[in-house]
Formats: sequence, C-alpha cells, structure tokens
Amino acid sequence: MENRILFNDNWSFLKTELGTELSDIQVRRGEFQPVDLPHDWLIYDTRNLYENSTGWYRKCISVCRREKAVPQKDLRESIGAGMLRCAPDQRIILRFDGVYMDSTLYVNGQKVGDWKYGYSAFDHDITEYLQQGENELLMQVRHQSPNSRWYSGAGIYRNVWLQVCPAVYLPLDGTYVHTSWQQKAGGCAGNPACHKTEEPGSRDMDCHIGEKEGCYQMEIETEYAGTVGESTRCHYSLWQNGARVRDLGWGRRFIREDGQHCFALQVMLENLEEWNLDQPTCYRLRVELYDAGAALIDSREITVGLRRMEFTTDRGFFLNGRYVKVHGVCEHHDLGCLGAAFHKEAMRRKFRILKEMGVNALRTSHNMPAQEVMELADEMGILVLSEAFDMWERCKTPYDYGRFFKEWAQRDVYSWIRRDRNHPSLFLWSIGNEIYDTHADAHGQEITRRLVDYVRTHDPKGNALITIGSNFMPWEGAQNCADIVKVAGYNYGEKYYEEHHLKHPDWIIYGSETASVVQSRGVYRFPLRQSVLADEDEQCSALGNSSTSWGARSVEACIADDRDADFTFGQFLWTGFDYIGEPTPYHTKNSYFGYIDTAGFPKDAYYLFQAQWRPAAEHPMVHLYPYWDWNPGQLIDVRACTNGESVELYVNGRSQGRQFIDHARGRQLQGDWQVHYEPGEITAVAYDGEGREIARESRHSFGEAKRLVLQADKMQLSGDGEDMCFVTVSAVDEDGYPVENAMNYVRLSLEGQGRLLGMDNGDSTDYDPYKGCVRKLFNGKLLAVVASKPFPADSEAAKASAERFEARAEDIAVGSPIVGSVRIMVESLGVEPASLEIGVKPAGLRPGSCASEDVSRRADDAAQFAEGKTGQPGNPAGEEGKTGQPGNSAGAEGKTGQPGDPAGEEGKTGQPGNMTAAAGISLGAGGMDARIGYGSVLPDTIPVRKVELLTPEGSVLDARRRSITIEAGICPKNASDRELNWKVVNQNGIPISYAKVEVLDECHAKITAMGDGAFYVRCQSGRSPVRIISQLELTARGLGQAFLNPYTFISAGLFSETLGEVTNGNEKGIATARDGVSGVIYRDLDFGEYGSDQITVPVFALSDALHEIEIWQGVPEAEGSRLLLNAPYQKPSRWNVYQEETWKLPCRLKGLTTIAFRLKNSKVHIKGFSFTYYEKAYGKLYGAECSRVYGDSFRVESRAVTGIGNNVTIIYENMDFGETGAGQVTLWGRSPLPGNTVHIHFTRPDGAVEVRVLEVPGTQEYVPQVFPIEPLTGLGTLELIFLPGSNFDLEALQFAN
Repeated sequence: MENRILFNDNWSFLKTELGTELSDIQVRRGEFQPVDLPHDWLIYDTRNLYENSTGWYRKCISVCRREKAVPQKDLRESIGAGMLRCAPDQRIILRFDGVYMDSTLYVNGQKVGDWKYGYSAFDHDITEYLQQGENELLMQVRHQSPNSRWYSGAGIYRNVWLQVCPAVYLPLDGTYVHTSWQQKAGGCAGNPACHKTEEPGSRDMDCHIGEKEGCYQMEIETEYAGTVGESTRCHYSLWQNGARVRDLGWGRRFIREDGQHCFALQVMLENLEEWNLDQPTCYRLRVELYDAGAALIDSREITVGLRRMEFTTDRGFFLNGRYVKVHGVCEHHDLGCLGAAFHKEAMRRKFRILKEMGVNALRTSHNMPAQEVMELADEMGILVLSEAFDMWERCKTPYDYGRFFKEWAQRDVYSWIRRDRNHPSLFLWSIGNEIYDTHADAHGQEITRRLVDYVRTHDPKGNALITIGSNFMPWEGAQNCADIVKVAGYNYGEKYYEEHHLKHPDWIIYGSETASVVQSRGVYRFPLRQSVLADEDEQCSALGNSSTSWGARSVEACIADDRDADFTFGQFLWTGFDYIGEPTPYHTKNSYFGYIDTAGFPKDAYYLFQAQWRPAAEHPMVHLYPYWDWNPGQLIDVRACTNGESVELYVNGRSQGRQFIDHARGRQLQGDWQVHYEPGEITAVAYDGEGREIARESRHSFGEAKRLVLQADKMQLSGDGEDMCFVTVSAVDEDGYPVENAMNYVRLSLEGQGRLLGMDNGDSTDYDPYKGCVRKLFNGKLLAVVASKPFPADSEAAKASAERFEARAEDIAVGSPIVGSVRIMVESLGVEPASLEIGVKPAGLRPGSCASEDVSRRADDAAQFAEGKTGQPGNPAGEEGKTGQPGNSAGAEGKTGQPGDPAGEEGKTGQPGNMTAAAGISLGAGGMDARIGYGSVLPDTIPVRKVELLTPEGSVLDARRRSITIEAGICPKNASDRELNWKVVNQNGIPISYAKVEVLDECHAKITAMGDGAFYVRCQSGRSPVRIISQLELTARGLGQAFLNPYTFISAGLFSETLGEVTNGNEKGIATARDGVSGVIYRDLDFGEYGSDQITVPVFALSDALHEIEIWQGVPEAEGSRLLLNAPYQKPSRWNVYQEETWKLPCRLKGLTTIAFRLKNSKVHIKGFSFTYYEKAYGKLYGAECSRVYGDSFRVESRAVTGIGNNVTIIYENMDFGETGAGQVTLWGRSPLPGNTVHIHFTRPDGAVEVRVLEVPGTQEYVPQVFPIEPLTGLGTLELIFLPGSNFDLEALQFAN
C-alpha cells in the first residue's frame, strides 16, 4: 500500500530568457513541448552549457474528489490516465528529488512554495491548491551562471513522486532505523567477532553472526501524521526477495521530546546475514499502520542492512570486524552525454566499472546524490560518503547556493539526512568541501557546530559519522573546524598526515580528495621522464607524466602515500569518471582528472589502481600501454601494470627484461621500458611469486580502419522503456587489429524497439552534440547509449514482433523469451559498416515513467528543417538570425563564453559541420540543436589519425651537417586535412631558439640546428586546437652554446634549475609551493650591451592575497648574486587565468646573465616572462655606459663621466636612429663654467661623418637640458667631443624623435 507514485509522465517544457515570470508565461502555453523527466535542458547545446535561462515545466491533471479513498492499484491507473481520484480528507504531496536550481511551484496560478538548493529533495503539499476538475502545475527553474564550479545542468533532473496520503499516514522519510552489535554473555573474551582480543595494530580479524557470538539490536522509530486513535497500531516486519524473514512485532506509541508523535520498537536479530562489500545483503523493513478494525491504513518499505562500523584513530576502518582500506573515488553527478538527468541504469554501469577497478567507496562530490544512487550502493556493496555543500555563507561563484545558505541550510540538512539515514551503504556525512568560511574567521566554527547539530537531530544514534573535507588544513581555522567533527578529510594534504596525527591523536584522518592527476585516454607524451601538463592539442598525457601543481606527482605516489599511512582509513581519488566542467588545465568542455572518461572508457591509470586494489588471487591481470603505432625508430616508453609479482616485456618475441614489483612497500609500481618502435607486437607477461604466468596482454601495430565494430554491454533489454545498453563503436584494420588512434566520423541509426539517448567519445575538445547521432571516434572508441522503447507484452508491436522474430538461443535469458529487438547500425566514410541486434523482452512501462526521447529522430527532424523540409518545432515565430530556442537571450549575438572563458568569441556559435548557424535551428523543449555538429548528416570528412615522421638522414646534427630533411606521411593517405604545422620544441613542447624549421612542401621540412642540445621536431595536424601531434627527438652537437632572448616571451617551463618544490603550472608555466622556499632559475639570457630594466610576468594566484615574488640577478644567495626586487603581486584571482604585472628593476640587466624568481610560503603559477626591449639609440645612456672614452683628463664613475677636460671623446657604438631619425637630444650634465661646447660626430659604416654642435650652459646640479638638432638617421657610431678648455660632468644623454 505504498502511497508514493512516480510522477514523471506527461510533462511539457519551455525554455525562456532569465527573468521570465509567471505573468509572461500565460500567453505562451502553446510553445511548450513534451519532455521526458528526468530532464536537463542545458546538455543539448555543448557550446552553451552554462546558458542563463529560465525553464518552465507544465503538467495538467484532473482531480476528482470522492467519498472513499481509491485503492492503490486503481489510483495508479487513474493517474496514468491524467485523473487523480482521491477522498476529501486525503493529502496530496509532491516529492521532487532534485531540481537545479532556485525553483518555484505554482498550482493553478497560485504560488505553492520555493526551493533554492539544486541538490536536495523537497516536498510541496498541494492539497489546498487543487480544485475539482482540471488543474495546472507549473514549475519555474532559474539557471543563472556562474553558479557552480562544475557543470550543474538545469531542470527537473531527478524523479518526481506523487504521494496520496490518508488522513492518518506515515510521512516519507519518517522512519529511523539504527542497528548495533550486542555482545552475548561473556563479553569479548574468546569472541572472534571482537577485534579487541587481537594484538595492537592487528588487522587480521574476522567475524560471523551466530548464536555463539552475539546478535544485532534493531531500534526503530516511526513518525506519523494526523490524529491516531487509541487502537491505532504500527506493525514491523522484515522482508527479502518478496518473502517475510522476520515478524518483528508491534511498536509502542510515545511522544518525542520535540512533540512529534511516534511509534518505536526495539528487537534483537540473530542468524541473519550482514551487509558487507562482497555480499551486500539487504532487507526491506515493512512499516504498516492499522486502525482499530485491523484495516491497513498506510505502509512504507525501507531498505535496511545489518552492519557495524568502527573508525579508529590509529588503525583505520573496520566493517563488521574486518579491516577495510577505503579505496574511494569522488564523483560529480553528471552522466556524460546524458547530462545531469538521472538514469539509474547509467549509474549502475558507473558503479560496475568502478568496482572492476577495485573501488569500494563513493564520495558524492559535492552535493547530495539522487535517491537511486544510495539504492544502488546498498545493492552493489559500495560505501557512501554523502556530501552536502561546496559552499556555506561565503560564495565561490556569484550566483551559487551561498546566497541562500543562511536561510535554507537547516531545511536542506533535514531533507538530506532523513532521506538517506537508513541506508546500509552510508558511512559518513560530509557537511562541506573546501569551505572558505572555515578558513576565514571564527564564524566558520559556529557554522560547523550548527551543521553538526542539524545532522545529529535527525541521525541521533550516528548511523554515519560527520566529517568535512578541506584543502585549508595547514591553517588553524580549518583545523579548529576539523576538531569539532574529529573526522578530518584532507584535500591534497597527505604531507600533513603525520604531523597532524601527532598533534591531534583523537582525529580520524583520511584523504577526502587525492590524486588530481590529469590524463586524456589514448594520448601519450614522450619521454616519460618529462612532466608535461599542457600542450597545443588541449589534451593531457595518459603515460603518467601529466600532473597538476596541487595534486600527486604521479599515480604511483598517490597509491603509495595512502598505502603507507597506516593510521588513515583510506582515500577518495579525484575523480573516478571525468565530468563536464572544470577542464584544468584548459578551457575546454570536460575535466581530465578521471580514471575513466565521460563515455565510460577506462584510461591506462585505471588499471594501475586495479593492480594495487584487487588481489591476483581474485582477479589476475596485466595491462600494457601505450598502443603500438609510432614513428619508425622512435624511442617509446612502454609500461605495464599487474597485480603479479613481476612482469616481462616482449617486442616481436624478444624479451626486454623482467621487472619485479613490491606492492607492499615499493613506490615503483609498474614495469617501465624504453624501446625503439618497430611494427609488430608487444606483449606483457605477468608472473606470481613462484614465477608462474598469471596473465598476459598484447598490443599489435595496425593499419588503416577497414571496418567498424559494435559491442554492447548486454545483449538483452527489458521493454520497460528505462533499460539501457551501452554500445561501444570501434574500428579494426584489414587484419582485424583495433585501430587505436582512429578518429573517423560515425553515423548511428536504429530500427525496432530502441531509442538513442546520446553519444560520447570522452574527448574534452570535441563539441559535437551529445544529443546527436553523428560523432567522431576518439582514439578508436565511441559510445552510444541505447534505451528500450516501451514494449508491453500485450501491445500490437509485441505481437507483431513475435511473428517476425524467432528468439535466438544465445540471446535468451532463462525463462525470458525475447520477441522483439533493436537493430543498431553504424556507418563511416570509406569504412565498412556494422550492425548489431539486441533482444528486447516485453515488459510494462513503469506507471508514471516516460520514455519518448530519441535523439536520432530529433537529429533527422533538425536536418530536414535545415533543408527547408519541415517547420521549426517550438519556435513559431522563427525570427531570422535568432538561435530559435525559446528564451535564448544571447542568440542574436551568438556569444558562448563559459566560466573561465568570460568573453567567448563573438559570433562564433557554429562548429565543424555547422549546417545553418545563421538560421538557428531548435527543437524546442531543449531538443537537439542542429546549429551544432552534423545532426544526422555524415560529413564528407576523413580526419587525420596520425602523422608519421621519417628521418632518412639520421637524428644527429653537427658542424658538418647542420641541417636535415624530415618527411611527414599523413595517415590515412586520403585524409581531408592536408595542412601540417612544423616547429622545433624542447621535451616540454616549448619552442626553442637553438634550432629552426623551414617548410619545403606539403610533407617535407628542413631542420637546422643553431646551437647544441637535444630537441624535438614536431609536426602537427589541425588548428584551434591542434588535433594530432607527432614528434621525433634530434640532437645537435659541436655547434656551441645557444642563448635565450629575454625580449621575446620566455615560457616558465624553460627553466635551467629549480629551487625547492616546483610543479607544472598551467599553459607550460610553473607553480611554486605553498610551504617553504621554491623558485626557478634561468641561465644564459642575452640582454645585449644596452639591456633592460622592465620585466612583465603573467601570474595566476589562487587567492587575492599579497604575494611577494623575489627577482634575483644570479642564483639566490650565491656569491655575486643580488636581489633586484621584492615584486608585489596582488590582483583579484580569476580561476586558471594569468594576469600580467610589470615591474621596474633598479638597474638594467646587460650582456649574458642569470635571473631567478623565488617565493617563500606562497603558491602562484608563473606562465613566463619578457623584458621590455629598448633601442639603444633612444634609451637613456649613462656616461659610464659608453663604449670607450679617451682624452687628457676624465674620471669614469658608477654612472657618470666626470672631470671632463681638454680633448676628451666619449664613444657610443651601434647607435641606430632608424629612418625617422633623432631630432633632439637631452643632456644631464653640470659644469662650473658658463658654458661648454660639445661636438657630436656621427660616423656611418661607409665612413661618412655628420657633425652637430651643442652649446651647453653650465649648471650646479644634473638637470636635463633639451637641444634640437638636425635629425640623425640610420646606423653609426656616435662621438661626444669636448674641446680644449672644457670642464664638464656628463651623467647621461638621450635622443628622441
């Protein structure tokens, strides 16, 4: 008799401009379009994922009040038909599990209420707003950007539920269950279930529930609403798989301290299975309310489990008496191409992939999860750290929840805790992540205590402990807040573990965020030894050498640091999957932090965690990378990870040596080899401690894509409209080997009982629509998400399918004959197509659900409209030049900036394949927008997958052969883009000055060395961004030292040496350390004879605080060095954005010199630097800076030439006045004489001499005196000649136009 009914069907949607109110909607009801819930309206336009807009959801329902309540079955059927039949005394409540954000519900034009937070569930009682007959529900949702640091999505993106409650009823979330282990007589002695009998530090513990050891005590408390008679009773029973396991008995009635009327029961449970990670046994607690006549009034069912948790300060975490190291991941809420719209089957796939990796815990970063996430975690055996907030009162973005926190936080915590407090998977409540308030002042501690009180009000017995995650743990404020909760989560603070463990022995410490290693699937930067954060293709290396300034230096370091911290209970990696938004270190579409991309394809580091987190006895494995297709002879770093004890590499059958791995104590956790590429096969073989082979994996070189391949994660779908299969599209060559760098465009189409919900390839730089049916392979893979259509057994479609299809044996689940199918077909230009048939078994559509979206159909409609064949749905006005989406206020200008890219590029809303950017096509209701990508049209483009470089003249340059020619081969040969871009760079991809490149023709370039050193020739395909980078290493010898030109921009990554801890910065810069002294040194800068005293440095600081950057000449503190300037930097911080600052140095730097930047306890990113170039002829030239001076009497001092007497000549060489010439000169001089005559002789290279004469009045001090002269032009040597009888001191002179 569960009174909750799914209410997702028959909604329609209209997107309008931000600021639209109810009065504006009254005349626009005809523009609403049908929509499936859950729904995210932003995901349909990948170029505008953060668009300011207001969404309106509308649903109409008839209400019929009857004298008697309608039976639940009939009620569901009537609601499905648009009719709500209910008794006059029944209450009607809507539950929204998630609406992002700032929503308002109207019923029949009357405001019911608001809800501000986008992540917490909420109820609206609409009983008093309903009327007999037709009723209109309108939900207004406001999305004002920026309101989040990551992609939030927008809309009713989780389920909606309708509750029809009797006069006396059990409120949703009103039952609280707590279980505790009760020791039987005899205490702990001899009891294997009690770990206290073990030696200190022991983790070899075991337990089993049974009569000898003890039992569980279950305490239940149930709230009820309405007036209950004396004879009204509440009954409890425990169920599993539809069968009753225990009759628990009747509850006693009592009034709680807060005045709430409740029932309660306390019962002992024996011989039941525990919930654990390997066997997550769940039970359903049935709560039934009966009246005096024993008639059932109301009921609820709650998932519960029997488990006992213990957190220790010195030995970690124990679940049911067994030691568990928490191997967790952080996850944002989007589901890749599905956006924020929640789909349970997509989340189930996520969990399945994570469990394969060895993950046993989830941190819901940084917000409450969907209800179904908790249900899946219960079912699949995953611990959940449930997190609520990313901000408190101090906002992180202008329009985030911080605006509402003070007023709304208590209501959000109420919703959060009550909904999820009974789940057996729950083990921690997190009240915040990286909260500014905790670090700012003591008020943060007040908020911490208040939130703790809110949580404990609704979870008084501590089903989960309370924690907070912080990157401010080095500072006192955050430590004071952590001391309140005692469970301290460290974001990238592993180096503080030991110190804080000694300082706070009562703290439970763990890594709430770790790693932040960035990587793009299938992208590799060689050599491994060189850390490379960013490159021109806006990808990150999956080889293991791309790390951020704040995260772990490597995946191995992340694993080892956590493994070796015995007293911590584990870590949560940032992140399991990539997510949309926060694309550090670039401004692209989605993140690079994940170990699985947004499409669900694992990256190489995924397998390194699998090797460490899953024992070989359970899952023997080896993973070999990179793929095997490189330039002939290129030196390749080959890596292999395994949970075996050793691993051996073979290249075309030749052993390259075996390497041993110490999983328990080592820090080198995978095998590494360097081999020169040759076509063929590489194989990694893993062995156990006895030398027995336990696993092997091979990768083979490959040719061009010959045919497409389809592989689904399941071969049978339920026809309930909600089941999904995830189909991988790949390509193989003519020998059947996977083409692992294929980039082909693919078009997908469906026939039968299936719907396309989206496509994804995991590429952050690819802006083709998620909701389209044409996408590119990215490094050989593409995902299609296919859902079933509703396919009830008694439907005409099912009957027709039964006649047409004969079920195949391999597709039939036991007892579930298949009578329908969906046929998935893919095609690509120049490649053989493929198809796959998935069985669909009849099943009824779940009442209240909807399953109509099919983006392959929408793409077809959009393409037809682009060709002028159909009208434009949802935009009856069809105004020319507008984007066509209702309410797209930015459409006319076409500005598509995102957080971190505030300006955007004006007018650039199209993408490759933009069919009708000017016309602006929309399918209303957030449908697929044909302005973006290709819709359903397969482009006549064959992308480049590889540029193969050949060096027939070798790879060494010297004095005898300073130049060589390199040939580039574009693969495939018929690729559409033939343009190549050549450059010479260092191993970090930064252009260098000691070699140059000359393009000879389309596929040939001449490389000339200018100085000694190793460098890389790079050939690139594609622009904005570069798509393919191919490079070869060359070496120049015997040519002499090359110097850096300080008047061009010098990337910070070109440093000669580092001081202290220096890490990768964004855009090939460097990042200094938060703690201690750190810096960088640059040698061999050639400032020339005149030099410069003005430096410009782009800086990115993570805070608005003052940072002092020491600028040194020479190596700091070394003999002969000097501190030039304590340069102050303080600007409002802009995330991932460098801001320039220019400083004047106290002197000009000249000739060959060394400079250094040093900071103390200050973390900033430095992109690089450049010095202002001064033309010597027009600079202020001090007397002492002359090239030579001679004559009868003079003195050369630090700046001036003084005591100038008879026949003295001061010479300045290399004076170039240019074509315009110098028409005046300023002298800074002094003399006791009334005047001095100075001759200026300007000698040109051909020997011609021009003479100017100055009569210079005498002054007591150095003051500037300006003299007009006949212009001097061109290059020459300047002489100042003082005649006999002179008495003059010359401080400086300066020419001007």
